[in-house]
Amino acid sequence: MQAILNIGIRAARRGGAVLLRERSRLVVNASEQSFDKLESQVKWVMHAIVQKAYPDHAIDAVDGTADVVWHMAIDGFANLVRDIPHAAIVILIKQQRRSQHALIYDPYTDEIFTATAGTAGQCNDYRLRVSCCYSFKNAILSTSLLQGKQLNQAGADMLAQLNAEGAAFYHQGCPALSLAYVAAGRIDAFFACALEKTIIDAGVLLVNAAGGLSGDWQGGHLHAQKMQLVAANAKLFRVLLPYLRGVDSGRHSVEFSLTNR
Repeated sequence: MQAILNIGIRAARRGGAVLLRERSRLVVNASEQSFDKLESQVKWVMHAIVQKAYPDHAIDAVDGTADVVWHMAIDGFANLVRDIPHAAIVILIKQQRRSQHALIYDPYTDEIFTATAGTAGQCNDYRLRVSCCYSFKNAILSTSLLQGKQLNQAGADMLAQLNAEGAAFYHQGCPALSLAYVAAGRIDAFFACALEKTIIDAGVLLVNAAGGLSGDWQGGHLHAQKMQLVAANAKLFRVLLPYLRGVDSGRHSVEFSLTNR
């Protein structure tokens, strides 16, 4: 493992310890300001570790002259306030504005999912590999569309049809972990919209490093710009796309004639 990822792991673990310690101060109806304060505490600890090791690197910088930029995020706020053990720290390291390293850390389980562009992904030293589920029968799909105010009629029709095809739905309320689980082959596919860019880019790098495919709902590579994402093994990715295109184009009835299920 590259030295820069080891620093990322150290920072994530230290930040995770702060996250678990301080989350008890949150209440179910906690405001965004409360979360922002907690996020600032966690990031301050991680920033200090990164800056000590790499003083010439930038952190969370949109523009600048630094060759290497670290982006950090915390995912699973609703779970944190209820002490549901599904939250993650996300670190994305870009070099010359290209995603080079990704890390998703689950502080509850101490699982660390890592990937470097062009190499295989890992989870605690075990190689990541997407699942071999190629049809909706017995597939486990995860989607953020089940979150509040994200499901419209077209989306509801799509979920109903996928369910009729035999798919089961599971979502932890933490898209970063859902993407990590796709990379690990635990979940067969994930599709979502309105995700944070750091989470999208880190998840894409993980899934691709595990042999999967990812893209926007039209099958292109504008997932970061459109803030929508689908990730799965290559076969299931192609099977899912027609369903997602139907929702993306605003159709309220979804009819397909796919024959490989």
